[in-house]
Order: sequence, then C-alpha cells, then structure tokens
Amino acid sequence: MGEFPAGTLLLAGNIAPSEKVRTDFVLWRSTDHGAHWNFQSILQTGGGSVGAPHGGSGIWEPFLTVDGAGRLAM
Repeated sequence: MGEFPAGTLLLAGNIAPSEKVRTDFVLWRSTDHGAHWNFQSILQTGGGSVGAPHGGSGIWEPFLTVDGAGRLAM
C-alpha cells in the first residue's frame, strides 16, 4: 500500500502530554513483524483538557482503515 512494503505493520496511538494542553495522533511502523518500530509522524493534533469546557476538546481513538479505492484512511 503506497510506499509501505508488503507486511508492514502500522500502529496509531493518541499521546497526551502531562500538561494536558493537546492530544496528538501519532503513527509508527514496523517492517520486521513488530520487533522494531520507527516513528513516522504526528497525524493530527487536537485540544487538551486544561480549561476546556466539559473536560476537554481533544481527539480520541485513532482508527486506520482502507477505503474503497484502496487508500489508507484514518
């Protein structure tokens, strides 16, 4: 898919710094069945919980899928 060789594993996660000023969706990839992981990028950044109404305006639970055209979507 795209620039990733067959067998590549992707891991998306949500990281919130201890200051709680933002949340970041981050992406890692492995080409050796998960033995080693390489950071790829921050995919999206959302608001934090400090001073936000209703406890926060962050982003939650990244989800990766393949769309009908065979493209990777989040």
